[in-house]
Amino acid sequence: LHRQYTNYLGYDLDFTGAQMVLTQKLYMIAYNLYDGEVLSQGKDSKAAKKCSEYALPQLPNLIEFLGYTFCFSNVLSGPVFEFSVYRDVCSGQILFDDAGKPRGKIPSNVWPTLRPLLTSLINMGLFVFLGGMFPLNDPSNP
Repeated sequence: LHRQYTNYLGYDLDFTGAQMVLTQKLYMIAYNLYDGEVLSQGKDSKAAKKCSEYALPQLPNLIEFLGYTFCFSNVLSGPVFEFSVYRDVCSGQILFDDAGKPRGKIPSNVWPTLRPLLTSLINMGLFVFLGGMFPLNDPSNP
């Protein structure tokens, strides 16, 4: 509210949303590591047993940790999800059961990848060929 009052319709870089999401992720991975430690020691903890599917028995490596904390799909506004879910999605385990059989039909990723590529190539060609027909030497004088 203070920013709206002092700088109405102005632009100020706001980093608090991304910082909040990062803080949530760091807390989440810390609690998951604690739950993994409690369960590996065999201590009786109701909270650790409740969260046992997300518990981490060991530290993730640096690349996994940085990939989780700065995941492009949710670093700016969330939602935050558990590290074990992130790891399962990245490795593809979420698509297969324990026997290695697919859970339902796995969609192809060829056409969803080629469609934006082809669209960008067409737009680039249109820009190159039609850009010469409409030169913008002086944008203030059409």
